[in-house]
Amino acid sequence: EAEWEYACRAGGEGKLSAEDVKKVAWVQENSDEATHPMGEKSANAWGLYDMLGNAGEWAKGYDGDWVLKGGSFKEPAAKVDSAWRAKQTPAWHDPNKPKSVWWLADGPFAGFRVVCEE
Repeated sequence: EAEWEYACRAGGEGKLSAEDVKKVAWVQENSDEATHPMGEKSANAWGLYDMLGNAGEWAKGYDGDWVLKGGSFKEPAAKVDSAWRAKQTPAWHDPNKPKSVWWLADGPFAGFRVVCEE
């Protein structure tokens, strides 16, 4: 989680204003209630796209549990920042019977980032 937050801030320390968040993130006010293709908003100072908003990203939390980081298209811009986090709830799972083969059928706001070391 700490590494994810550091990469999201691109070495900076400040919280972005809601207007600045809308420039780099798909959030409640500008997303039309859906995710968007990666890279349509501005990158952060390190060239990383969509660290905030769009789809939240899984990270290992400070307490060892997995958390969703960065907010999503469902969150208002004023709430989205590098410290935003959410723990998984039963509401994210498929409510249908029989269950879907998809783990988070009701969690289209959740995703992950693949990181490769050279």
